[in-house]
Amino acid sequence: MAFHIAEESLDWAVAHVTRFGDTDIFPPPFEFDAINHSWSRVKAALTSEDLDLWLCRPHRVCLTPKGRYAYRISTQLDPFDSLVYCALVYEIGRELEAARVRPDEGVVCSYRFDANADGQLFSPAWGWRQFIEACRTRSQQPQVTHVVVADISDFFHRLSHHRIQNALDATTGGSNQARIISKLIDQWAGTPSYGIPVGPSPSRLVAEVAVNDVDRYLAAEGADFCRFSDDFRIFCISRKDAYDKLSALAMVLFENHGLTLQPGKTKIMEVEEFSSRYLSSPESEELNNLVEKFEEFLELIELSGNWYDQLDYEDLEPDAQQMVDEFNLEDLLRAQLSKNDMDLGVVRFILRRMAQLNDSDMAVELIDDAERCYPVLAHIMEYLTALTDVPQAVRDHVSAKIMSLIRSSAVAHLPYHRCWLMTPFAASNRWDQTQRLATVYNRATDTFTRRKTILALGRASQDFWFRARRNSVRAMDPWERRAFLAGASCLPHDERRHWYRSVRRWLDPLDAAVVDWVTANPI
Repeated sequence: MAFHIAEESLDWAVAHVTRFGDTDIFPPPFEFDAINHSWSRVKAALTSEDLDLWLCRPHRVCLTPKGRYAYRISTQLDPFDSLVYCALVYEIGRELEAARVRPDEGVVCSYRFDANADGQLFSPAWGWRQFIEACRTRSQQPQVTHVVVADISDFFHRLSHHRIQNALDATTGGSNQARIISKLIDQWAGTPSYGIPVGPSPSRLVAEVAVNDVDRYLAAEGADFCRFSDDFRIFCISRKDAYDKLSALAMVLFENHGLTLQPGKTKIMEVEEFSSRYLSSPESEELNNLVEKFEEFLELIELSGNWYDQLDYEDLEPDAQQMVDEFNLEDLLRAQLSKNDMDLGVVRFILRRMAQLNDSDMAVELIDDAERCYPVLAHIMEYLTALTDVPQAVRDHVSAKIMSLIRSSAVAHLPYHRCWLMTPFAASNRWDQTQRLATVYNRATDTFTRRKTILALGRASQDFWFRARRNSVRAMDPWERRAFLAGASCLPHDERRHWYRSVRRWLDPLDAAVVDWVTANPI
């Protein structure tokens, strides 16, 4: 019997990716703007599909940094696949959450399902800060003398598909959604029977449910612990107790999931050392104070609960402006960037606030120091892209430096970083490096860089470039093809209208949505 996704689930899914993005790793695809523009037609196409027969569309896989010297493989799903994945997990989210250790036990602090109509998937009441507070509370118990710090090795990449399917079936009674999610994961992985996409939000909830048996086993063994994703902290009454609990964790991970712990990140330490290393630092205390001030500020202007809503400083009341002026963002950012183990979340937080306040004072400093800022390059490029009023001298310096980095620097050795470096040019023609764009495209060998450069060429109104290549668009990689369809809207009105009409006969629904969008909103 055919299985179709519900319309209301797809409505939620498009609200989710519109508000939160399809990943927290890659630049958001412009295709979601096109999907929103033609949502009634796109939704009709998706709801008409029998998901038992769904064939996943081409996704993108890329090596991405995880800290300064570590890497992971990250995935960006095709926008249609992303919506289907989100919608399916949304439909069974409450059942998955109900099977987990209860939030009020303060044990599992990561990715608690709490969807709402605005696209929220996870509860904002649970996250890394709550994990740290749970660790602090447990470490202060008088009987605690030692703490186990443990981290699962290659958590998402090594999760067994068989175990995932069993967990989904057990929690949902063998639902259609569980079956389809397992099929999608199998298709994305290809030949291996393990691993789920790193990046999409639904994968986090799937992973949480997959290791729910580990949480319950540790609790049954009497372990006093808490977990955030692949990070475990176990609070013990002696060194022997710590070794016993660590071996129990290692055993259940391997026996039930074939997973192992990272040797370099797994240790037993006395509680005093744990508290000193993991629970407090001058920078974290300063950040907490800053966060408290921001929460007061956002409550004042009625944005409490969403730190990242866009703000216009000039529209704020005088008392709100005064609070903003008191934030020491630049010094806090410099303090983080000077550390070998900078807190990526803190840096992103500060850069987003500076972008929202249109503060370009650190633009030159950040881009000139890009190699040292390697772990947060994507966040720097987000910041630069979001700026709307940058002095001409700053724009000229920053854009020339970016092009220099792309040509020859350690920063640009990954397609992931080259993609982010090209993002300001793809988003706006304000950065003015028009004469170099075609050279960047011709030298690029990866779809990440080429796609962004195609969009940049469109933003720069290089109509001759599109005119010379439009006959080969059908043979392009799908991600590059959609960028070409969007970028070609820089062609003169009549020329692009006739060309779009000529290609419509072979466009798939997502290609067609892109054409409809750029016809109404030329790049």
